[in-house]
Amino acid sequence: MTEKKKPIVNVGYYTDFETEYTIYRIHSRGTPLDEAKAFADIMAMGELNQRQIGNWTGLEQSDVSDRLSLLKLSKTLRHKLVNREMSPSAGYELARFPPKKQKHFETMEKIRLADVRNYTAQESSSLHIP
Repeated sequence: MTEKKKPIVNVGYYTDFETEYTIYRIHSRGTPLDEAKAFADIMAMGELNQRQIGNWTGLEQSDVSDRLSLLKLSKTLRHKLVNREMSPSAGYELARFPPKKQKHFETMEKIRLADVRNYTAQESSSLHIP
């Protein structure tokens, strides 16, 4: 007979309270990049998926996905994010770019979402064939 696990929170049954506490601690005091690292570690342990992390933290699953996307940024761009030289929303957009295109932003002093969107608009308009 298998032992029934006690629910710790309303999102499911977990074996590791430390996992849940880590999510809470990082989400309540960490940067989006800190959250991303914690979320990735917890998912790698197989404890929770994005939806469950979202339920526990009060984030939407898409917000958890956005945080995780920050791990795709180059080391230089992550540094800019931590030092508040780039907004998290700009980071989410840049994370969609391949590394070669991310390099374009590494030398900028400050990176705003508008900078990323302007770059994207310029790129797409240069592809237009009249």
